[in-house]
Order: sequence, then structure tokens, then C-alpha cells
Amino acid sequence: MAAVDRGEFSQQTTGLKVVMGMLKELEKASIRYCHWKSNEHVHEGMVGVTDLDILVDKYPSDALNRVLAGAEFKRFATVPHNAYPGVEDYLAMDRDTGRLVHIHLHHQLVAGEAHLKGYRLPWEKLMLETRYWDSEHDIYVAEPNIEFLLLLVRATLKLRLRDRLLHMLGRDYFRGDFEREFNWLRERADPGRVAQLAAELLGQEAAVSCQRLIEGSPTFAELLNFRKLSMPLLREYRTYGVVEGKLRGLWRELHWLFGAVSRHYLLGHGLFRRVPSGGGVLVAFLGCDGSGKSSLAEDTAKWLSWKIDAMPVYLGSGDGPSSLLRWPMKVTLAALQKLGLLQKKQPAGTRGDDNRLSRGRSLLALVRPALKVPWALALALEKRGKLRRITKARNKGMIVVCDRYPQSQVMGFGDGPLLNHWRNHPWKIKRILAAWEAIPYQKAELYPPDLIIKLQVTPETALQRKGEMDIEECKRRVEAVKRLQYPPFTKVADVDANQIFDDVLLQVKRYIWEEV
Repeated sequence: MAAVDRGEFSQQTTGLKVVMGMLKELEKASIRYCHWKSNEHVHEGMVGVTDLDILVDKYPSDALNRVLAGAEFKRFATVPHNAYPGVEDYLAMDRDTGRLVHIHLHHQLVAGEAHLKGYRLPWEKLMLETRYWDSEHDIYVAEPNIEFLLLLVRATLKLRLRDRLLHMLGRDYFRGDFEREFNWLRERADPGRVAQLAAELLGQEAAVSCQRLIEGSPTFAELLNFRKLSMPLLREYRTYGVVEGKLRGLWRELHWLFGAVSRHYLLGHGLFRRVPSGGGVLVAFLGCDGSGKSSLAEDTAKWLSWKIDAMPVYLGSGDGPSSLLRWPMKVTLAALQKLGLLQKKQPAGTRGDDNRLSRGRSLLALVRPALKVPWALALALEKRGKLRRITKARNKGMIVVCDRYPQSQVMGFGDGPLLNHWRNHPWKIKRILAAWEAIPYQKAELYPPDLIIKLQVTPETALQRKGEMDIEECKRRVEAVKRLQYPPFTKVADVDANQIFDDVLLQVKRYIWEEV
């Protein structure tokens, strides 16, 4: 039961409802706009596969904010190392599909080196006055001649020393997205008109080079020549000096690189993209085994992480990530089970080999008491650390998605304390250990999630999905989830998890997006 692959989205023939509604509202409010670059794949942006780059008039800001809010687009705060002057980030969720739509809202045209965008091109008015209606996609887009010139200008401003070195080593600069956009625009643009625009905006010599690039087979040498001839004027549009620009660009690129490594290998810790303007959000999935909470938490975190700083956290004691303290115990138990020396949970209604089960139960009777105390204490210490990381991430503005959440309301269940029965024990050492173990569970209740998603399943469904339990155990766990209570400021969403996975996931996304 996997979520829909984002690669399938581009097969949709029309734009998402949330996008089309926003564009219509801009028209009603008489706010001029246009999708100003990469119109070769504007359809992908309108169905949530890639970003939309929309240029708008600077002046009617109040009306613009009302339109975007009414169209259910939410402003996100971009981290400083990724932010550009005059560019805002808005995201919306299409309620019918659950897809996210990301708009780079441009109040001014910025271009330049990757991760820096160190130039502001004062051509916004020209772009908006010459926009044209794309009847195929129902959106205003940049006039092809202007877009073609901008593509060449953007390419020249992106050129760095490494590009020249790579070209010398045989790597073609005209490849990938640039080559595809170049060929697409060449079919639609008038070379003479592009050259005329280049003469007006960059000078006559640059216009001649521009026309050679368009009409002939583009070469890296000609692109360098176009850069040389156009830079005397473009240099006046620089945001930073030469040294400052180099240092800023290097620092931002290193930050971007560390963010990419963090997302892939450090489970998304840290701020590298954008966060909700209203602050961080903590979401926790609760449910009986077989309710799908781990799969839903994982898919939800991936869905959010496409454009937002989101951190997944596993707070259970099962097969998820564990601390170094618990790892040796998990390995030991797994090895004993693999060797047949320790009984695994048997699916309901099965017996297995009687002799092996007898040996497994005997060893289990010896191993379980020996491991329970160190396991409980290691687990409590692990939860302390994870809860601290959760607090820091939420305070920074991130969306934290928790698979399970500590509780001390229902003892002997799920993610509650394991040594609670020692709280009133005659032995002082046992009372001390029980009190110490209870600390993270108590702290979790002092700082509860913003949204609790209770996945409600019938015992029969849980048993069908997780055959290790018997029906009575399923009933007990299902009822325990229902009994958990949270303060009034925590929203609790009861979701029918008996449905097919994609329907449950869509409902979960809707609840989460309301809280963001």
C-alpha cells in the first residue's frame, strides 16, 4: 500500500484545482502576473511536479495577499541562506489529490550564479506588458522572444570558472534543461525580434552575438562572447561586489550541500529550506499495531520534505531506529530468535514446533527479566534525547512528524513506562528507577503535540494486517488508543484506518495542512 509516485502526476491533462482557482482570482482582482521562465514545462508546475515562477506587479500587495490567502496558499519563511530579495515562497495543498504546489512569487527579476542570484534585472514592467495568454494551459506566460533573451542572459550570469574547466575537459554546457528550453524557445521565437530586444536592453554588439547564438548551432565560445559583450551593462545590476559575491556564493553553496547531506543521511535535522510562517508544528501518529502508523508517518514526512523542513522521529521501541545503548540488546534478541533459541511472537491460531516453542519459552523466562530493566532505562534515556531534539526542531519552525508518542495514561500499553509497577515498591532502589524512567513520559505530556492523529481500526482489521497478536490483545490495544486524552489546545483527529492506504493518507494530509 504505497503512496502515488510523484512521477505519475505529469500525466494529468489540466492544472490542479488549487492552481487554477488562484489564477482566476488574480484575474478577478486585476493583478497582472505571468509565469516568466521555463514555460517549456509550465504544465509540470501546474500539476505539482515542479515549482511555478510567477512574476506579479509590485504595488497591489494587500490585494495580492487577500487573493493568495483566499486561494489557500500559505506563505513560508525561507531560511536566509536560500532567500533572494523580492522573492517569496507560497505553498498550497490540492485537496482533491493531496499534492503540494510551490510558487516562487517574484516581485522583481533576480538572476545569476546558482545559490546566489546576484543580479536584479529591471525588466519586470516589460515582461508584464508583453505577457501573452497560453490557451493550452490557461495561464499568462512570458512572451517567447523576451523569455529567450532572458534564458541566454541567465545562462551567461550563471557561468563560473568550474564551467569553463569542465568545458575544457569535454563536458558540453548545452545539455539537460538548458538545451531542452533552448530548442523549445527557438521553435517559437523570432530571431530578429530577440536581437532587437537585445540591442535595446544590452547594446548592439551583444545583439549581434545573441543572434548568432539563436540562428546557428550554439557554442560555448559564442556564449562566452555574448557574456563579454553584455556584461558592461549587466554589471550595473549587481547586488554584491566581486569579493562579497564570491564569498556569499561559496557560503550559500556549502550550506546547500550540507542540507542535501542532512536530508539524505541525518533524517532532515536542521533548517535548510523553508518553514511555516506561523511557527513549528508537531504531529504524532497513534494507533494499534496494524493501523499503518509507521507507513503513514514515513510517507507524510516525505511528502512534506519535498519543499519544507520536516523531521521524522520514531518514538517507539520496536523495529525503528534506536540509540546505541539499546542496539546491542536488539541485536542479541534478534540473534536468539534467528537461532531458534528465543520464541518469536506466533501468528494467532498457529502452534509451530512444540519442542522449539518450549525451549524458546524457557529461555524467554530467563532473558526477559534480565533485559527488562536495562531496556526500560535505555529506552527512557533515548526518549529524553529525542524529545529534546523534537522541542528544538519545533521551536525553530520545523514540522516534526512522530511515529508514536510517549504516554503515561495507559500502563502496560504501547509507548508507556515499563517500570511503573515499581513506583510504590518497598525497595527504594526500584522506586528510584521507576521515577527516573517516568521523567520523559511526563515531559512529553507537558509539551504535547499540536496535532494527534488517532488511526482507528477494528480488531479484525488489525489482526488481518498484524497476525502476531491474538484477537483479545487487538481489542485491548484498540480501546487503549481511544482512551488517550490530550489538552484542549491539542487537536485530535480520528481517522478511519480501515480504508485503503491512499484514502487514509489523503485524509491525514488534509488534517496536517490545516495545522501548518
